Amino acid sequence: SSTSSSPSSNPPVGCPSPVGTLKRPTALSRHASAAGFPLQSWVFSKGQGRAAIAQSPQAETVETPAIIEVEDIPSLLRVVARFAEAVEKLKDVVLEDKHENRRPLAHECLGEVLRILRQVISMYPLLNTVETLTAAGKLISQVKGFHYESCVESEKKDFEKAIETIAVAFSIMSSEEVDILLQRSEGGVDSALTYAKTISKYMKDLIGYVEKRISLELEFSKGLQRLYQACKQTITQPHMPFYSIYSLALEQDLEQGTGVQQAAATLHNQTFIQPLMQRKQEHEKKRKEIKELWLKAKRKLMDSEANLKRAKQVYITRCEEYEKAKMAASRAEEEGSSSTAKALDKKKRLEDEARNKAEEAEATYRTLIADATTQHQELEHIKVTVLRQIQEVIKQSDQTLRSATISYYQTMHVQTVALPVHYQTLCESSKLYDPGQQYATHVKDLQMSEEPEVHYNFEPFCPSSNINGIEPEIVVPTGPFRHIGLSKAAQTHKLRKLRSPAKCRQCDSYVYFQGAECEECFLACHKRCLETLAIQCGHKKLLGRLQLFGQEFSQVASNSSDGIPFIIKKCICEIERRALRMKGIYRVNGVKTRVEKLCQAFENGKELVELSQSSPHDISNVLKLYLRQLPEPIMPFRLYNSLMGLAKESLALVGPEGAEAGKGPDLVDLGLETDPKLMTLVHRMKELIADLPKANITTLRYISRHLRRIAELEEENKMSPSNLGIVFGPSLMRPRPSGATVSLSSLVDYPFQARVVETLIVFFPTIFPSQSNRTDSPLVHVKGVISICYGQFLTPGLFMSLTEDSTGTLGSLEHSLDSDSELEEEGRHAEAQILSSLDECTDETPDHPPAAVEQMSPSGSDSEPPALPDSEPPDLSSPEEETAASPLGD
Repeated sequence: SSTSSSPSSNPPVGCPSPVGTLKRPTALSRHASAAGFPLQSWVFSKGQGRAAIAQSPQAETVETPAIIEVEDIPSLLRVVARFAEAVEKLKDVVLEDKHENRRPLAHECLGEVLRILRQVISMYPLLNTVETLTAAGKLISQVKGFHYESCVESEKKDFEKAIETIAVAFSIMSSEEVDILLQRSEGGVDSALTYAKTISKYMKDLIGYVEKRISLELEFSKGLQRLYQACKQTITQPHMPFYSIYSLALEQDLEQGTGVQQAAATLHNQTFIQPLMQRKQEHEKKRKEIKELWLKAKRKLMDSEANLKRAKQVYITRCEEYEKAKMAASRAEEEGSSSTAKALDKKKRLEDEARNKAEEAEATYRTLIADATTQHQELEHIKVTVLRQIQEVIKQSDQTLRSATISYYQTMHVQTVALPVHYQTLCESSKLYDPGQQYATHVKDLQMSEEPEVHYNFEPFCPSSNINGIEPEIVVPTGPFRHIGLSKAAQTHKLRKLRSPAKCRQCDSYVYFQGAECEECFLACHKRCLETLAIQCGHKKLLGRLQLFGQEFSQVASNSSDGIPFIIKKCICEIERRALRMKGIYRVNGVKTRVEKLCQAFENGKELVELSQSSPHDISNVLKLYLRQLPEPIMPFRLYNSLMGLAKESLALVGPEGAEAGKGPDLVDLGLETDPKLMTLVHRMKELIADLPKANITTLRYISRHLRRIAELEEENKMSPSNLGIVFGPSLMRPRPSGATVSLSSLVDYPFQARVVETLIVFFPTIFPSQSNRTDSPLVHVKGVISICYGQFLTPGLFMSLTEDSTGTLGSLEHSLDSDSELEEEGRHAEAQILSSLDECTDETPDHPPAAVEQMSPSGSDSEPPALPDSEPPDLSSPEEETAASPLGD
């Protein structure tokens, strides 16, 4: 009457199972999901292409279903249903004795099953696993080795098991199936605990790997920063080839090093190391608690089994003693004649005692059996709880590890994604360079005077004369800064040692020692900054710093006589002087540090900034930056929607797809042959611009004409009107701010903004009609005379006094004349006044004949007037002034 007490034995009949079991399908149903095919778990990796969609770190849950393309679901269901039907048909042919010649028919059905299986695997490579191929091989062997003539039950069971195996191979176990499989397996809980311990060590190893890699990245970033600090002091020759390229590369290296340090801090403190270490500690704590609970339950069962084993031994011993006592009493009864009654009573008493002990041992044994059974059932219940808790802990650790891994590689992607673009930009910019181009630019910027002609004549020896009668003229710099290479602007200052601490006007930091200051304008500067100083001496005290960038346009324009901010005129004049033919002008960016220094120089020195030694790309960047930082662009917010509407209509002329895509052919001004619809749009744009304030119109006209001059040299500078429109569109117009850094509408409107600027360039004569660009205009002659005087006759000081004397005359010419006669009379008066002043100074410059001035007189030739000085580019008059001067053109 013994009962098995093995802990792995099944519970006694009548005792309910502590958990339910999941039945595997013994056959494939007609529907894929009913046949054990969890579609959402394996369709995800189809082709490793479209379905391999990057999952967002925000969409993290404990169980994230695999992604499946909606259009793939119907085809997937059809293919899997066909596979289920083929397997079901194969099963019917093999197991049911309804067909004759079943072997050929079974082989035909097997071929259909394998063909569909190959198709499914090719469509969904995730099924191409060892389990699937093994299951298919086992099914093939069972079908080919089946004895169709005789019905062998073992073969039928093996065939059904092969069918079930291939069905299971198509599925991925759910959480409940995993727990049930471990519950039924011997040592399942121990295996789960071992895995939980292993994943804890795995997290520790990953933390070590990432920490070491971050350390290497930090060392690399520090090396980049040291390299930047060393090279920026040595690579300082702007006239060398590819100087801007390598300067920009250095800036990008600095940004990359800074980005690496920020990414390392984020990974260490927020997204990887700290969260993973915290999760590992919680994981270990929970794992140990679960293990202790499981070991405690196992000890209870082991104690019950030990007590049961001892009780069984006692029970067996008592039963054996009872049998001996019973046999002794029986023999005593048989020998009753020869034995005494007293001995017989003793035997009976011993028999009763042995029987009582046996019954007591049996009761104890049965009690301990029930107790062991109860402990076993409790252990099974605890096993279910423990397995569920282990899987929950593992899932939480997996989730944390998944989030950390996604964040890690996303951070690495963000850190490195810009590098290919940067290097590609540097590569494309390098291709624009022509060998010898920088050398030619450097020679041109030297602005050397023409070498005088030298004649060698024989002269008799004279002891009192030197060789050839020429005294060597050696100009040696004097003063405390004679050993320093001064910039062109620094050479205009009368420098002395700094007498008291002051702020450097070049780098905007304080100067305490080794400083210089100008005796006339009191400009203070570091000794090292004199090589790059861009502010000239104005021969009077330099005013304080002006807040220029980000100021209202009307406020800055009001300080200029013609309504055009001085920074716009200064930048455009320098670009027209040196860079109209430069490839990629306005498209290629300058060096960030130099651009910032130029902006600072404009705010410190205003009109006194010297740009002749600055890179044209840096100057163009300053101009674009000033326009972009205006609180309200030159083309105000109120016109934005109207301008965008005109641009869309212009693009719609080439077809509906033009307005939708924001693309169309380049605009061309064909004169009278231009499309009338297009000209209607141009005139509407002209009417919109005419409503702008006077300063806005004058500045916009000035910028548009400058861009037209660049576009006219497109073959050399590669900047067409459309390219210039792309660059200047967001700078000249933008929608009213909506709270976001860059509104969605502004991004969408980029092509239309470019179209507006392209229209301003191509149809400039129509939108800004000009009647004052004439060679016989007195105003032009006055300005030309001043230009010639500045370049050939007058010293800068004399020119300043001359222009101050004639300020009233020039001002009256440009702003207060109402009739043609007044214009001519005042023009001649101003010209006569300037020429009389020139006569006074000709004694100082007798070698220069006044013919240069005569070439500028109204009665001269019809050739174009010479270029105006850099301080004021040509033709700055507004449309209103042109209208007032129009009678002279007739």
